Amino acid sequence: MATRLPFELKRPCAPGPMPSEWLSAVNETGGESVRRTLTVLEDTEERLMMGLRLTSGMEAREFPEYYNKFNELSEIGMLETTNGRVRTTAKGRPVLNAIVRELLS
Repeated sequence: MATRLPFELKRPCAPGPMPSEWLSAVNETGGESVRRTLTVLEDTEERLMMGLRLTSGMEAREFPEYYNKFNELSEIGMLETTNGRVRTTAKGRPVLNAIVRELLS
């Protein structure tokens, strides 16, 4: 018997190249894509998104512009701050993408 997902897929997965096509392209081009320097805002957003995915969290002092939102999300149990590090709680981890959207909005 097939296992049913606890949710319904709204759209099919995006089509992409077959692994063999991808590998051929990597062998031809060296696998590097165009690189550019991130803006200060993009860098901050990337560090915030990745830092919250760590169980150890991230240094809150590196994100002073987010203190108010950190506090709001802490009040509802989504984030916690310990020894200057902010991280998601057990309640917040399953909804991390929503937390990140809220912080970046």
